[in-house]
Amino acid sequence: MAAKNRLVIVEDEIIVAEDLAGTLTRQGYEIIGHASTGPEALRYCQVLHPDLVLMDIVLKGMMTGIDTAQRIKEEFDIPVIYVTAYADEKTLEQAKTTGPFGYILKPFTERELKSTIEMALYKHAMDRKVREKEAWLSTILKSIGDGVVVVDIHGKIDFMNSVAEMLTGCKLEQARSRSLPELIVLESKGIRIDLNRLIRDVIQWKKVLHLPDIIIKPREQTKEIPIDDCIAPLIGSDGKVMGVVLVFKDITERRLVEDEKEKIHAQLLHAQKMEAIGLLAGGIAHDFNNLLTVIEGNTNLAMMKIDDSNELFQGLVEIESAAERAADLTNQLLLFSRKQPMNFGAVPLNDVIRRMTKMLKLLIGEDVRLVTHLDANLDPIYGDRGTIEQIIMNLAVNARDAMPEGGSLTIGTRQIQIQADDVESMPEARSGTFVCMTVGDTGEGMSEEVIPHIFEPFFSTKTPGKGTGLGLSVVYGIVKQHDGWIRVSSKPGKGTTFYMYLPLVYEDILTRSDSEPKVRRLDGGGRKVLVVEDEQGVRIFLDAALKGSGFEVSMAANIKEAREMINRGMAFDLIFCDVVLPDGNGFEFVESVHKQNPNLPSILSSGYTGPKSMWDEIRKKGYRFLKKPFNLDELIVSIQEVLGR
Repeated sequence: MAAKNRLVIVEDEIIVAEDLAGTLTRQGYEIIGHASTGPEALRYCQVLHPDLVLMDIVLKGMMTGIDTAQRIKEEFDIPVIYVTAYADEKTLEQAKTTGPFGYILKPFTERELKSTIEMALYKHAMDRKVREKEAWLSTILKSIGDGVVVVDIHGKIDFMNSVAEMLTGCKLEQARSRSLPELIVLESKGIRIDLNRLIRDVIQWKKVLHLPDIIIKPREQTKEIPIDDCIAPLIGSDGKVMGVVLVFKDITERRLVEDEKEKIHAQLLHAQKMEAIGLLAGGIAHDFNNLLTVIEGNTNLAMMKIDDSNELFQGLVEIESAAERAADLTNQLLLFSRKQPMNFGAVPLNDVIRRMTKMLKLLIGEDVRLVTHLDANLDPIYGDRGTIEQIIMNLAVNARDAMPEGGSLTIGTRQIQIQADDVESMPEARSGTFVCMTVGDTGEGMSEEVIPHIFEPFFSTKTPGKGTGLGLSVVYGIVKQHDGWIRVSSKPGKGTTFYMYLPLVYEDILTRSDSEPKVRRLDGGGRKVLVVEDEQGVRIFLDAALKGSGFEVSMAANIKEAREMINRGMAFDLIFCDVVLPDGNGFEFVESVHKQNPNLPSILSSGYTGPKSMWDEIRKKGYRFLKKPFNLDELIVSIQEVLGR
């Protein structure tokens, strides 16, 4: 059985109230209270929570039925039906302000009373469901991550959720009934959007619009927020547009991710470009180094046949010097992209810096002055000349970029003694004698927050497209490979100076390099050498040099010819083989020969600086490697070493 609806009667006439109570009881309602004053009616509502109140307009005391109904509506949300004898226009107007659920004039019939009560209960139940639905929808709108703004057909704001409040910088209470352009400005690709016209277009065409690349600017703030925007019409059941809803999402984080992806993609493209340049440069260097080998080698041969008092001898010395400088130039051009084997030995650092001066001046431009302060009593460092040059080049490029308006680049060297006390202030340092190379500029400088990150891969303070962020990490890696350490001093607007501490050359290496004279002569004693070299000029030089030293020489332009000689039973005392050959790899060919004759001395040579040189594999196997271009002295020393071994 359904529960009875519980009613309270508010009537100052007791007889009328009792008669009304009897009628309602017969109709199946439960009467839970009878009040004759407004305060008494309010207490019943507070304590008993009736389903409906039947209210007379005239009551005892100061409160009228209209006053009481207004309080019941505001405080308890209980439906009220007026039961009164007053039907004048003034009373009706006052009663309407309270939103009654019915108005019954005395006298009335039982059917009229019943139908009015049932309609009131039903309407109140429906109103409550609508309000609950609205609250549910409002909660959803407030909780979603997108900003939602609803405007009416006149462009006035009806609703904003909390996200919209945050993005616009305005609360709903302040924004209600104001136009949207009063709160925000929308821009697309730098062009301001006419919001009023946009709203009118949506209402007219009844279509959803998506606006790309939108920036929202709150009127009362200076910030700009990138958003993903959608504006749509609100269409009622009758097909008419009731308003417009604007939905927008803050995509700042997404933009940052997209920007980072673009940055990484640009770095990848740059790395691929540099790899391609490296491969191209390696190929050019191979051919160029072959030519330089021919020039240097034949110059050396000519010098051996001419007395140094001959006037032609000095010309040959100049040719030899020019070839060496050309070899250095090729080496420097490959600094940014090469993957060259590190060849540690005694490196006169001052000489390296002096020989790079001309290229550095071209690199940094006319508006940057190059200054050097070189310690005249500097001992050689133990290092790899090529990667030391790379350090200087990378730091020079960074310095140039830090001085867009010009300035000074200073490179210095000094020999210092690191004491135990110094080590405490430089965690990576150790005591002993070191060479300190400094590279400083008068540029923009760096903040204390930036300095700890400068050696991290891909970290860069340059604008997008101005660098990969790898230069300083490469410098750091090279210095560490040299068993040294690096520190930096910099202040914004005061420039930057890098200090690199590099170990001196070991005593035995210094003694050996100083004591060993250049070898100009070698007695081959009729021993047989197989030369595998595809460059004709290099073959001619090697043939003359080896035959002039007493060797019997067999020449092969490729692996096929060399293998045919071996298969015919020709025996050799030494193999000199280029690594990169037209029909295969010289290292693999030598390896196959060594399977049959493991004690056969071999020298491998290449003008390539990248993976084609197969330096790692050659080093692991212990083969003698002679990098092109080489001169006669280097050739003879290499042969002497492998044959002596």
